[in-house]
Amino acid sequence: MVILTLMITLTRYNPTRLHFLLKLLGGMLLYWAFVWGLHFLVYGDNLLPANYVWLSVLLPAAAALELAARDKSRRSLAGLSRSQIWSVSQREILFVIVTLLGVLVMSKEDRLSRAFLGMFLCLYSVWIMWMNQVAHRILQRRSSRQTRRRNLAAPALVAGEDN
Repeated sequence: MVILTLMITLTRYNPTRLHFLLKLLGGMLLYWAFVWGLHFLVYGDNLLPANYVWLSVLLPAAAALELAARDKSRRSLAGLSRSQIWSVSQREILFVIVTLLGVLVMSKEDRLSRAFLGMFLCLYSVWIMWMNQVAHRILQRRSSRQTRRRNLAAPALVAGEDN
């Protein structure tokens, strides 16, 4: 209920925040669906979801870090050309890849499947590209349509002198 209320509030007032939140939620859902799917369907006990919990925290952290480091003029994708959005998408994906692989190398973790990470990063890249190229435009259109409806339906009081 809280997430739904938050999403409705973000839709009305800031489609950029809603877009970011949906990217994070979708990325996390994709991550965990992939982990559990591989656990049940392919690897069994060789891929334990408990080993992947700490890695799932890095996804939103890398995304938030990238957004904070991004130039303010590019935080909202509205008004950017497709090539500029492509550039922002590549940067988002690069931040996640560098974060995940950097922490993985530095921690010398041997319980994680490199094949899993490679496949997940490919799927995550497709998710980010779709969210930035398609979904953000849908959210912008919907937000502007709601704003126009609110402005047209707003009650107005006209006061003036009667001549």
